[in-house]
Amino acid sequence: MNQVELAFFLIVIAGFLQGTFGIFIKNVAPLKWENFWAIFSFISYLLAPVIFAFVQVQNLFPILFSLPFDSVILPLIFGCLWGIGSVIFGLCVIRIGVSLTYSIVLGLVTLLGAILPIFINNITFAPQALAFLIIGLSIVPIGVFISGYAGVIKEKKLNPKNKASIAGILLAVISGIFSSFLNVGFVFGKDISLHAQKMGVAEIDASALVLLVVVFGGFVTNFGYALYLMFKNNTVRVYKKLQAKIFFSILTASLFWFGSVALFGVNSIKLGSLGPSVGWAILFSLSIVISNVWGIKFGEWKGVAKALLLQFTALGLIIVGVVFIALSAL
Repeated sequence: MNQVELAFFLIVIAGFLQGTFGIFIKNVAPLKWENFWAIFSFISYLLAPVIFAFVQVQNLFPILFSLPFDSVILPLIFGCLWGIGSVIFGLCVIRIGVSLTYSIVLGLVTLLGAILPIFINNITFAPQALAFLIIGLSIVPIGVFISGYAGVIKEKKLNPKNKASIAGILLAVISGIFSSFLNVGFVFGKDISLHAQKMGVAEIDASALVLLVVVFGGFVTNFGYALYLMFKNNTVRVYKKLQAKIFFSILTASLFWFGSVALFGVNSIKLGSLGPSVGWAILFSLSIVISNVWGIKFGEWKGVAKALLLQFTALGLIIVGVVFIALSAL
């Protein structure tokens, strides 16, 4: 297995982790959303990135504090915007339901997160690679849309009183746009990487420093919002009911999420100039497939045969799209 093949394999693993982490926080009672999200944000957006960067980068803190301000500001801003998208995502689930939210948000995240780096970096590539990428990025959103439609049918069948609102759909669009900025933050982090390389850090290891800066922006917005809700709703006292089993579930979810992003960050570099786009598209396309497979396994589609058939069709399309996207980088 050569370097490119290994990178693809590890990004596939990242897609599995990204699509799986949510099952560990499906039931965190008696904690409220803000209680478990504060723990999740602290571990996955701050603690894990710091530890990972500390292991990967020698003299981490001297290098971190020597970064030029203009190399840090855009990655931080786009990290914060991504964090806002994550917060809005939670609001959308309440307003328009899980399936429609996932369809809109993840569809936009996959598409925009793959396309924007191409324009930002002004990438040019062979006609065949462009054709494969266009085909893949056309098929995946169709699959995501069908998946969302199948979810809407399922929710109407199982929860007929739930209705999507126009305001909720617009919020989901905003969430999808903002959530794609995580990858944009990574792209704008190239000056951070170059600064670290000048100080003797290998390019692969320098990606851990970029990840730390960008994800810290998301930590500020997510952890800050969770704290705001805890004080507003007087739910800090709920931590008295925190059980070890619930804490380890949140810990596992946090490590799965961070592991997926770390694997993407390190291995997208190995895919060349198209790596950020191709790796991102594969990461989130597969995460959609995996999360839905878990949903089917746990019986979330029982009694909705028509919707399930549509869902299988959607997952098949997404996988075909992923194959074309992968071919664009070979």
